[in-house]
Amino acid sequence: MVPGSPQRTTALVFGVFWMVLSTTAAQAAVCGADATANPIIFGCSPLAATCTITGGSAPAGCELDFGNRKVTFTSGFDVGNSTLVVRAAQIQVTGSIKSRSDNNKRGGTIRLIATDSIVVSGTVDVSGDSAGLLRLQAGGLIDLQSGGILRARGVESSSTGNGASGGTIELVAGTSITHRGTIDLGGGVGGGGGSLTTQAGTNTTFSQPVDATGGAGDGGDIDMIAGDDITIERVIDVSSNTGGASGDIRVRAGADRVGGIKNGGAISRPTAAATPTPGMTAARSICPRSVQSPSPALCAPSARAPVEAAARS
Repeated sequence: MVPGSPQRTTALVFGVFWMVLSTTAAQAAVCGADATANPIIFGCSPLAATCTITGGSAPAGCELDFGNRKVTFTSGFDVGNSTLVVRAAQIQVTGSIKSRSDNNKRGGTIRLIATDSIVVSGTVDVSGDSAGLLRLQAGGLIDLQSGGILRARGVESSSTGNGASGGTIELVAGTSITHRGTIDLGGGVGGGGGSLTTQAGTNTTFSQPVDATGGAGDGGDIDMIAGDDITIERVIDVSSNTGGASGDIRVRAGADRVGGIKNGGAISRPTAAATPTPGMTAARSICPRSVQSPSPALCAPSARAPVEAAARS
C-alpha cells in the first residue's frame, strides 16, 4: 500500500476531528478558551473557505474566531444573556443572534468584529432588564438591510409595569453605515431610552427611523459622526412617552479625524414628504433648539428633543 501524503493525512485528521466535534455540538454547546477552534463546535470545518452557522446555543457565552473567512448566521444562535464575540473577515446575519433575557435579567453582550463588512438582514438582539450592549465594528461598511433589526430594548415583566431601560448600540465602520431596517433602543414606562453611537469613515445614511424613546427615566441619546456626509431621512425619536425629559441628539459630518474621502461634509434632514412610521409621530420627532451648521436643520414639527448639528466645509 502506498502511504498517503502528509497533506492528505493532515486533512483527514482535521476532517475526522471536525465530524466528531460538530456531531456533539447540540449536546455540548460549551465553548473553549481557543476562539479559533470554537467554530468547529457549530459545524464549521477548519478546511472550509467560508462558514455557515445554521444555529446553536452557548448559554455560558462564546468567542468565535473565523480568521480571514466569511461567516453567515442563517438561523438562531443564542447565548442566553452572556457574551458573544465573533471575529471574521466578513460577517452576514440572515437569521438571528441573541444575547437576550425575558425573565427580568439584564441583556447580554454581542460584539461582531469584521476586517471587511458586516451585513445584517436578520436580527441581533440584546434586550433585557435592562438591555445590554451590541457593538458592530467593521473595517469596511456596515449595512443594516431592509428587514434587518438591531434591538437593545428594555424588557421587564412586572405587575407595576415595565421599568427596564434600553441598552447600548455602537456602530463603527471604516467606510459607510447604512440603516434601512429597524433600530430599537426603547425603554419601558418606568425606564429610559438607550444610547446609539455611530462612527463612519465616509457616509452615514439613515433611511428608516430610530426608536430611543424612554419613560419616566427620560429619552435616550444619539451621537453620530462621519468623515463625509450624514443623511437622515426618517425620524430619530429620543422623547419620553410618560413624562420624563427628552434625550439628546448630536450629529457631526465632515470629521477628518474619523476618515473621509473629500473635504468637509454635509448634513441632510428629512424631507417634507417623509412620513413617520406608526407609533413615531411628528409630535415626537426631532428639532434643534440651536444649530450651528450651514446645512438645513434636522427638524420636524412639534419636537421636544434638543439637537446639536455641525458640518464642516
